[in-house]
Amino acid sequence: MKKLIVLTAAFAMVFAGTALAADWNFYGSSRVALFSNMMSKEMSPVTNEDFTTTSFAQQGNSRIGANVAAGDVKGRFEYGTGVNLRLLYGTWNFGSGEMSVGQMYNPTYYGLSNQVYDGDNGMAGFGAPFSRLDAIEFKFGGFKIAAVEPAVVAAAGTVSKVTLPKLEAAYNGAFGPVNLHVSGGWVGFENVSTATNASKTASAMVGQVMAKYNAGPLMVGGSFLYGINLGNYGWNVGPAGAAGLTVVGTEVKDTTTMAFTVIVGFTISDMLGIEGGYGYTVNSYDSAVSSNDDPAMAYYLQLPITLADGVFIIPEVGKYDYDENNAKAKEGNLTYFGAKFQINF
Repeated sequence: MKKLIVLTAAFAMVFAGTALAADWNFYGSSRVALFSNMMSKEMSPVTNEDFTTTSFAQQGNSRIGANVAAGDVKGRFEYGTGVNLRLLYGTWNFGSGEMSVGQMYNPTYYGLSNQVYDGDNGMAGFGAPFSRLDAIEFKFGGFKIAAVEPAVVAAAGTVSKVTLPKLEAAYNGAFGPVNLHVSGGWVGFENVSTATNASKTASAMVGQVMAKYNAGPLMVGGSFLYGINLGNYGWNVGPAGAAGLTVVGTEVKDTTTMAFTVIVGFTISDMLGIEGGYGYTVNSYDSAVSSNDDPAMAYYLQLPITLADGVFIIPEVGKYDYDENNAKAKEGNLTYFGAKFQINF
């Protein structure tokens, strides 16, 4: 059970001469992963041999933080291991809406999958988005719009010049047992050659929709996204670096990405559940030197076990399959099994 620690602090306001009372709700989560990782020879760190190794360590997303509230103003901070900043933002409720400033989950993020492997990966890179960057966000009911840290990843042999922040918008709504998420984002930039100083204008964008049905013990969810130059947008999509644009001569060649996920879960009892998921992504290249598609997929099955309130063991088995790259060369696969151990406090 999460411990609720309420602290009331009175601050003498030098200029206003008023006092501000804040309620602090601290929380934490410790997460340790134990997995066997079996890599095919294409992914192996040794030459032309399959490779199996065991990983056992505290996850980087173990955390400690607090939610803070003081009238119309509230905030949140969260630090992970390392120590790395995960969240730090403040929110002001101005009546007709809210304004948030800081590092937060951005409008294009949604949580559909509970995949625990790879630090609670949640199928990121296989059809599920992940974005937690600095932003200024406005929320009106179920609608969000935000100016987000650009985080543009430059194409090989270039640096990026950015004029405007990344722009994102989303709608989140509940319709009975169905939750709906629709969102999109765009960022424009210039690619400047580090060799010739020649520059070319480019952009990266994404549009996506997610729906989740949750009634009684059953959960069924699915998502679809379509993007252009998502590797430059700052998202990991399948094979690292494969989703960005290419520069061929004096031309910018875009990469388009299509991806989807399907997740099914069922609560068997207060102690036991089951969840499985499948994700698929494919990058398509608009380039004379790389005209073939580059797919990747992932799937998993888990049995979440609740031992006590806030105490979990989640066994999981799954596979990452990178199939072939655009040159038809095998990229290999990774099969894993093990469990995450988690205590929230």
